[in-house]
Amino acid sequence: MTSFLVIELESTQATRPGTVLGDTLRRYWVPAFRSGLLPEPDGEAKAVVLLGERLVAFRNTSGRVGLMDEFCPHRRASLAYGRVENDSIYCIYHAWRLDVDARVLECPGERNPALFAKRIKHKGYPTREQDGALSLYQLISPLFAELMSSQSMSIPSPGPVGACTKPWASILMGSASP
Repeated sequence: MTSFLVIELESTQATRPGTVLGDTLRRYWVPAFRSGLLPEPDGEAKAVVLLGERLVAFRNTSGRVGLMDEFCPHRRASLAYGRVENDSIYCIYHAWRLDVDARVLECPGERNPALFAKRIKHKGYPTREQDGALSLYQLISPLFAELMSSQSMSIPSPGPVGACTKPWASILMGSASP
């Protein structure tokens, strides 16, 4: 029984940031969950664990999905309990407001809230919704952030499910049979 627990612990930590497998997987769009888990705009936020990171997912008023670090940058309260409204999520602790791109929009109680909010950085990830699934990209580089902001990237559709006419076993074995 002990060896099983050790293997389970090692397998869950194998995809954390800084590990070989974790860093490799972060170079690709990773399917996160079905879009149906966040059905309606301004609905409930959901806590998820992806590649060893605790994240929160929510759908804003416009229907866009936000996926970011679960804990508020202010006092580390869980954003999974936050209110989702006005195209953003509000932290329940001090009502800090963040948008789907993880930008801090409001931070009440600060001397100069607008200036203070621009200085705070929160970890968030770009998401793509396609064919009923939500995918995210966890390795953010300055070039990728620039491409995402220009909206010049698009993900080609793989086509309808079952478009391949060859049996899956022949594909795996490299068979050229029709």
